[in-house]
Amino acid sequence: MQLNNKSEIETKAKELLLQLGITPDLSGYKCATTAITELLYSKQRVSHCKLYLSQKKSVSTCNLYQKCADELQMSRSAFERAIRYTIISRLKDKNKLEHFEDVIGCKITDKLTVSSFLSLCVERLFINEKEESEV
Repeated sequence: MQLNNKSEIETKAKELLLQLGITPDLSGYKCATTAITELLYSKQRVSHCKLYLSQKKSVSTCNLYQKCADELQMSRSAFERAIRYTIISRLKDKNKLEHFEDVIGCKITDKLTVSSFLSLCVERLFINEKEESEV
C-alpha cells in the first residue's frame, strides 16, 4: 500500500508506536505521531543541522518541532520534552530497549535522542512501505 494521504500515514505511525510499546496514555504519543506523519507525508528525513539547500528532502529538527507544536497548539520545547519523556520512560530498561531494537531493526549504541528516534521510526516505515509495494 502506498502511503499517500495523512490519515493512512498517521495510522501506520500509530501502529509502529504501539508495537514499540508507546501507548496513547504517554504524553509523547500524539507528538511522535504528528512528527512521524509530517515527515512521511512530506517524504522528508530529519537532519540534525540546518537545512541544506542542496538537500531539498531534509528538514531541520527545529522547523519540524515548531510546525508540529503549532499544529498541536503547544510550545516547541513542550513538544520535544513530551517525546523525550516518552522515549526515556519506554526504553529505560534493557528488555524494552531490546524490543525497540527488534521492531526498528537496528542496534542502538548511543543515547537515543528525539531526532534519532523520529529518524529511525520514519526509516522503518519507509522500509515497510517499500517491502509492501514489492510484494
